Amino acid sequence: MSTVKIKITQKNNSSLKLNSKNGQIVEHTDPVDNNFVIKADKTKNLLNGVYFRLKELTIDNFEDLFPDLVVKMTEAAKLRDELINEMGLIELEKKVPEIIFITKQIEKKYDSTFESFSEEAKVLELEMASLYQKKKLTVYQR
Repeated sequence: MSTVKIKITQKNNSSLKLNSKNGQIVEHTDPVDNNFVIKADKTKNLLNGVYFRLKELTIDNFEDLFPDLVVKMTEAAKLRDELINEMGLIELEKKVPEIIFITKQIEKKYDSTFESFSEEAKVLELEMASLYQKKKLTVYQR
């Protein structure tokens, strides 16, 4: 028996196949696994893109960036849901923990971003109220 056949027999791994053309061992990829890898990679890329774009989000560029972020998050959520339906949440967490980690980081970043926007809006509201009061005093003093 050749060493190639012995290795295949010893390995007894269904993912390894002997290429009949050149006699080399090649890894056989299951189309389902390949589809999973493609969806998982696309999901990770979308989520990473969203996370780094969120770091750039300010009140000044909110109207430009936020709609794009929503579209990407929606697409990533759809892919994540497909992955969960195919294998279950627990299996997804085991195979691709980065997706869950990035999702949690995005959630924290959204919360902190909108909290800072809210605080800035309150400051502006107080400034406007102060200016309005000054205007009223000026008109009253005339």
